[in-house]
Amino acid sequence: MMTSYNRVGTRNAATLSPLMNDWLRGEEGFDGFAVTDMYILKTMYSLTFYMGMVTMPTAVLCGNDLVDGSISAAKQFDPYKTGYGELANAMRESAKRILYTTVHSNAMNGLSSTTEIRKVMTPWQKGLIAADSVFAAIAVSGLIFLGFAFYKKNIKKKEKEVK
Repeated sequence: MMTSYNRVGTRNAATLSPLMNDWLRGEEGFDGFAVTDMYILKTMYSLTFYMGMVTMPTAVLCGNDLVDGSISAAKQFDPYKTGYGELANAMRESAKRILYTTVHSNAMNGLSSTTEIRKVMTPWQKGLIAADSVFAAIAVSGLIFLGFAFYKKNIKKKEKEVK
């Protein structure tokens, strides 16, 4: 499930522990994992005044399991390096929920320790490769033709200059 930038009252939905933990996981019995909406550091900090601070540690502590985005926010964890078991426990729970959801998803159906995975090329992929090869051959032959045409043109020009 994806949380959003939306507000609930005066708080960002991603920072509402009662919404994420009490209602979603408690009352509704949600077993999957929650992902924040796109995490853009500058945007999230500019929303602080209006919607409540959304940092990676805050999101995890409030019940989000995964922060959607690729911005490094390692400095946000500096205050939590020592003596903060609540964040460590929240991160452990998040990892558990993500792994649980992945293992119980369709992505894992039929896989066992003896499953052999083979790379298969479908007919349409073979067709695309063939079409690419044909177009490459046409392009190369066109370049060769142009090269001969310019070569002939230059030879005729030199013959006229010699006469």
